[in-house]
Amino acid sequence: MHMRFHNHRLASDEYDLQLISNGDNRPIFFNIIQYDESHYTEHNFNSLSELNVFLTTTSCSSKDYCTWMNIEGIHRTDILDELSNRFNFHALTKEDIYTINERMKLDLLDNGSCIYLLMKMIYVHSDTEHIHQEQISFILKENNFLITFQEAKDKSNSMDIFQIVKNRLKNNRGRIRSLKIDYLFYCLIDVLIENYMFVLDRISIKIDMIDKVLMNKLKQNNNSDISSHHFDSETLRLIYHIKHDMLSFRILCQPLREIIIKLQKAQDRISLTNQTVQ
Repeated sequence: MHMRFHNHRLASDEYDLQLISNGDNRPIFFNIIQYDESHYTEHNFNSLSELNVFLTTTSCSSKDYCTWMNIEGIHRTDILDELSNRFNFHALTKEDIYTINERMKLDLLDNGSCIYLLMKMIYVHSDTEHIHQEQISFILKENNFLITFQEAKDKSNSMDIFQIVKNRLKNNRGRIRSLKIDYLFYCLIDVLIENYMFVLDRISIKIDMIDKVLMNKLKQNNNSDISSHHFDSETLRLIYHIKHDMLSFRILCQPLREIIIKLQKAQDRISLTNQTVQ
C-alpha cells in the first residue's frame, strides 16, 4: 500500500489560497477546558448560541485558572466574525484562520502581548496509508487564555492527536495543570511536531521496502547494471509517491525554523513560563 499526501497542494511552492465557504454544511463544535492545579472542568457546545450563554456567566481570562477553547470548523465565516468581535482578533488574523493552504507562520500581535500561530497537523490514515493534513490556528492571549481553530472533522479519515494532551489535563498527569497556559501551548506544538517524526518514520519504512525490491531484482539478474532494467508499474508508482511525499514535507517544514526562532524571542516579550516541554 503506497503512501501519499491526500491533498496535493503541498507539492508546489505556489500556494493557491482559498477562502472557506459558508456553504459547507458540516457541523461546528466548541470545546472549552478550564483548569488549575486542583480543578478541571470541560464544556462542549454544538452551536454559537449555546457558547454565548456560557460566556455570559464565565470569564475566559483569569490569572487564577487557565482556559483552552477549541473550535472545530473554520468553514462558518459568520461564526468566526462573531468570535472575532468578541475576542478582538486582528483583521488579518481572522483572514488567516479561514484561509486554507496558508503556509505555517507565527505573528506577534498587540505589542507582543498576543501570539498567533498557524500550523499543520499531519497524520497517516490507518486504512488507506494516505498522509492527511489539517490546518490549525493558535491564538495565545494574556491572562491564561488559549484559542485553537481546527478544520471540521471528517470522521471517516480524521484523528485528534491533541487527545493525548487532553487526557493529561483531565487526569492531572505531569506538570501541565500546575503551570500556566503557555505551557499547554508548547505541549500542543510539541505533539504536532512529534507526529511529523512519526509520519517521516512511516515514509522511511516505505523507502526501505522499495530498496529491498530493487536489490532483489538485481540479485535475480545476476547483479547486472540496474539502469538497464525495466521495473513494473507498481514499483515506479511507489518511487514516484515517495518522491512526492518527501518534497511535500520539505515545503511544509520550511517555515518551522523561523517559527521556532520567533517563539524563543517571544518568551522575553510576553512573560511566558519559560518551561521546556518534556
